[in-house]
Amino acid sequence: MRLSDSVQFARAQVTNNDGGLPYVGLENVESNTGVYLPTGDKESISSAFLFRPGQILFPKLRPYLNKVLLADFAGICSTEFHVLDPVRFTPSFLALYLRTGLVLNQTKWLTSGNTLPRLQTADVEGLLIPNCNAEMQATIAKLGEQAQEEADAAKAQARTHLTSLDTHLVAALGLTLPSTGSVPLAEREFQVRFRQVAGQRLDPKWYDPRTQALRQAIEASPFPKVPLRDLLLHTSSGDWGYDAEDPDVLAAPAAYVRRLVVRATEFDNFYNLNVDGERAKYRILRKEKARQLDVRADDLLLEKSGGSENQPVGRVALLTPELLNNYPLAFSNFIFKFRPDPTQILPAYLFNFLRFVHNIRLTDAMQSQTNGIRNLIMSQYLSQSIILPPLARQQELADQLDAIRAEAKRLQQAAQATLANARQQIEVMILGTDK
Repeated sequence: MRLSDSVQFARAQVTNNDGGLPYVGLENVESNTGVYLPTGDKESISSAFLFRPGQILFPKLRPYLNKVLLADFAGICSTEFHVLDPVRFTPSFLALYLRTGLVLNQTKWLTSGNTLPRLQTADVEGLLIPNCNAEMQATIAKLGEQAQEEADAAKAQARTHLTSLDTHLVAALGLTLPSTGSVPLAEREFQVRFRQVAGQRLDPKWYDPRTQALRQAIEASPFPKVPLRDLLLHTSSGDWGYDAEDPDVLAAPAAYVRRLVVRATEFDNFYNLNVDGERAKYRILRKEKARQLDVRADDLLLEKSGGSENQPVGRVALLTPELLNNYPLAFSNFIFKFRPDPTQILPAYLFNFLRFVHNIRLTDAMQSQTNGIRNLIMSQYLSQSIILPPLARQQELADQLDAIRAEAKRLQQAAQATLANARQQIEVMILGTDK
């Protein structure tokens, strides 16, 4: 039967969120699983749909991302979703079915638009739904529930591994970090010598008690400390390049090269760069500029501008030989590149140390904010102290942290495989044959 025969399309809209309901955009729904990913309150909305528990959010935009949410809370959502109210099937069964390849294979032939592929309402209404009886719906729902529980357990183990990364580094470097509790008002006062701030912007964050305590904790490490700038051989700012249809490019194509330009969106909060076919943004760079960028294995990329209210800039990525073999990389003007001196510091160790500095929010005190964009104060960032164990110990630490990340990745992949297998089993049950 058609989807329109099995659901009602709920279209109650609001133009503000005075009720403080959680907002769901496409970015808040995990692909293939439908897990809700909260990202904080949305500051303003112009239009949104209301939804309630038991309703299903089905995407109009980029349906191939498979972001289907079964709501277990009331909220508002982007108008890029259809809000479906099941009337002939149980919500859990219908949400599971809408995430299967049986639906993806229908939608991939129905989308229109190259830049923002979307489904027309009539096409969504016409999606074919199997007329499963109540017993099969319950069986499929139980299978999905069990798979989700198994996947959640694996993901929880992965999170435990990832949160242990900083703990491991703290212990290895002999650090004692200040508590993360709130600082009493009386302790927030500070004094600074005039010569330290003369001729520059005075940002209280750099001098507040917690920031000072974090900096002192790093200085108290038993290992030597060296300013970051003294450990670098080469630095470079990025370039956004040109569109492939730019008249200058079309007039002299031999003077340009095509590159995958790394942006802040490719930075991963737990692993390294996350570059894939769906995210990739290819741009055209002048050959001379591409040579100046001089991208090499073991270079580090730094997110120097961008961020958000809950996401400070300052994330780092390590350019591995595998990445460079698979992609012709460049980096945008919001990214800064630097090359460590391997006779002093190993790139993999520096990558992990700078991620740690970002995670404890020390980089939060090294940035300014204008017009909603965060910018690293590069003079402060390059002046920060880097703890410098012997090279052999750096290698040992980098290997240990890589092993922890690898195990976390394995657990996350196992969770994804569990859910993928469940979706395949559901398809087999519905089709009545082994695929």
